[in-house]
Amino acid sequence: MAQLASAELSDPRAVVVPTIVMLEVYKFILRVSGEDAADQVLARMLLSPIQPLSPSLAIQAARLCTEHRLATADAIIFAHAEQACFPLVTCDAHFEGLPGVEYHPKTPAQRSRE
Repeated sequence: MAQLASAELSDPRAVVVPTIVMLEVYKFILRVSGEDAADQVLARMLLSPIQPLSPSLAIQAARLCTEHRLATADAIIFAHAEQACFPLVTCDAHFEGLPGVEYHPKTPAQRSRE
């Protein structure tokens, strides 16, 4: 995950980072790779434009929850990607097959650390 995140953030100005993505990515990397790796990815994310949750995005996320049967956090992330017209790059299987998603399955080693 840390390598995927680092690769996707090679040009941080070209990536919009919702605040909830900061939480989710940092939490995951902290758990599987430790604080140093999580801090490194966080430092790269902070070079990107940061996007908070707005009222309109919250409403769009609620619609996406129903339409795609997504959990709240996943729907918020998906709504941010849709609004920004950016692909959603993820290794989270909940997003597999959704429009505009670049899904990268986790390796067996990554799955075993969860």
